[in-house]
Amino acid sequence: MRRQRWSCTPAAIIIGFGLLWGGAPLFGQAVTRRLPPVEQETSASETAAISEAAAVAATVEPERNGDGEIDADGEQPGPAAQWYQPSFWTLSSAWERSFQVGISGSSGNAETLSFQFGTDWKRKVDWSQLDVSLIYNKAENAGVETKNNGLLNVDHQWLFEESRWAIFLKNALEYDEFKAFDLRLAVNAGATYHVLKGDDLKLDLRLGSGASTEFGGPDNRWVPEAVLGGDYEHQWTAQQKFKLTWDYFPDWTDFGDFRVVSKASWELMLDEPRNLSFKISLIERYDSTPHDRVASDIDYAFVLMWKR
Repeated sequence: MRRQRWSCTPAAIIIGFGLLWGGAPLFGQAVTRRLPPVEQETSASETAAISEAAAVAATVEPERNGDGEIDADGEQPGPAAQWYQPSFWTLSSAWERSFQVGISGSSGNAETLSFQFGTDWKRKVDWSQLDVSLIYNKAENAGVETKNNGLLNVDHQWLFEESRWAIFLKNALEYDEFKAFDLRLAVNAGATYHVLKGDDLKLDLRLGSGASTEFGGPDNRWVPEAVLGGDYEHQWTAQQKFKLTWDYFPDWTDFGDFRVVSKASWELMLDEPRNLSFKISLIERYDSTPHDRVASDIDYAFVLMWKR
């Protein structure tokens, strides 16, 4: 039997030696050896500089956005929105808003039901303050409607920096099913003087002029009228607040014809984390020319209010 002989060339020897040296070993597992990292020594002056920089960074106040809120990363996202941009008026975080609702009734010998809903929206920046409020009342007695009215106010003030004076524009829309008219629109403008501007006590007085008109009534002409009014707000305690607003509208052509709209409210905070309050409110609307109706209408209510 002829034996086969194996020949080994120099190239094969070199390749085999390379596989044994650089490839996986025949026994065990390859161990990679690395030199330990070189630690750089920090001088005493560099350590002091780093500590001083950290202390300065801790005292710097984080950047705030246009609404006064701190961003999550502490950086300012950009300049505040201008008055002509929709986000200036619609950004929810810029509004202080409240909602109130009250229901009362009886069943048995007397069937009564009374309901009131209201909401207030306020937005204040350095040069502007916008207040929007809506109150709606409805009542029934023995299935017969005895009250159905609503009052919408949109008030705007142009503020001046470091000044107690401001310019105001008042718009009011009044609806009452039991009045001689269907709707009354009043527009007035003038000047406001901030008599008291404390955190717990505020008093504003205003004087101006405008006009009002009635729709669906016996007298639908535009009536020129003056306006004299004010706002009083007193934070009695951390849980109690009192508000009073009044406006006197005399007819420029006959001061014997006038209107008076006044509001008063007392709030008692019940649950501070959830901003839930108990509120007693009173609204009086007086008209010296009621057209064979009662001159004074008073609406009072006991409601729960949520504010944010």
